[in-house]
Amino acid sequence: VIVNDPVGRLIGIFTERDLMLRVLRCGKPLTIAVGTVMTASPETIGHGRSIARALHTIGVRGFRHLPVVSRGGRVVAVLSVKDLLRLI
Repeated sequence: VIVNDPVGRLIGIFTERDLMLRVLRCGKPLTIAVGTVMTASPETIGHGRSIARALHTIGVRGFRHLPVVSRGGRVVAVLSVKDLLRLI
């Protein structure tokens, strides 16, 4: 789940990994606010960058999802490992 500020800029991402490690594993209630357990200020990639760069970023950093942002900082897509593996 992409989390934006009121003007639409990315401030966080809430992933399955966040759910498992920051909510369920810690015994927090499912009513907890996403903003308190999301990955804040996630790493992103610009929409003009190469697939090779996205693969490198995901591989080196161990991500399963990578938000793609426009020049204005708005999320235009989210790449997953599965998406990238289909391309190679």
